[in-house]
Amino acid sequence: MTANVHVIKPEAPPVHLGFVETRSAQAMTLALRRARAKGKIVAISAASGVGKTATVFHLKQDAPETLVFTAKSGEGGVWNLACGLCNLLGLEPPNGRDLAAARADIADRIGPDGFLVIDEAQYLIKRNPRGPDDRDALEWARQLAEEGFFALALVGDLRLDKAINELPQLKRRTHPRVTISHASEADVDLYCRARGLHDDDIIRKLANVARRNGGLGDVEDIFATARDLGRTAVPTVEDILAALEYLEFTTRRTK
Repeated sequence: MTANVHVIKPEAPPVHLGFVETRSAQAMTLALRRARAKGKIVAISAASGVGKTATVFHLKQDAPETLVFTAKSGEGGVWNLACGLCNLLGLEPPNGRDLAAARADIADRIGPDGFLVIDEAQYLIKRNPRGPDDRDALEWARQLAEEGFFALALVGDLRLDKAINELPQLKRRTHPRVTISHASEADVDLYCRARGLHDDDIIRKLANVARRNGGLGDVEDIFATARDLGRTAVPTVEDILAALEYLEFTTRRTK
């Protein structure tokens, strides 16, 4: 009698399509949680594509009372920060002649148990092509948090770290300060495996792409392109290679 032999394939690891807690994300999350729990001021300075904004909004899901203000390029300075925060909090626009009163109103609205995260905080710096940049908005944010007894996180690119180093009072009060120069190979590895890719050679190739270019943002674009080019929800190795070839081709064509 011949027995039927069934080959049982190992169960595929689960695929996560949401937030991936990379090593860099873990370091940033720890700093943000410490700030919120202890009422501290922390600073996170990281290169593009590390996952700063994704980490901030992932934390906000767990702590919806967290206020997130995103600074805008070309809108640096104390006045723009005060206007932006008043708008976020539903307060009347500040009086340009009495920013101290506006600071008191903002601090009172946030409250001593509040947590304010300023994303893209490097844009608080008002650029001056003819002389020193105006960094007063960073100090104003520090004073705001200290007067209101609430937690503050300054999150930005590596220019933020340089600016804080030139502001002694802010430098002394920001603990911890997390600085991440690039998305590491470990970050890319965790991201890829969470997305269902487990081929070591391809992961190393993607890590090289991340290091040379836009970090995990580029890796995410490659996965999105692979899904568009492929026929399955989880891209295969062939889909990833096709996406790499397609994106490299379009890059060459647009130069």
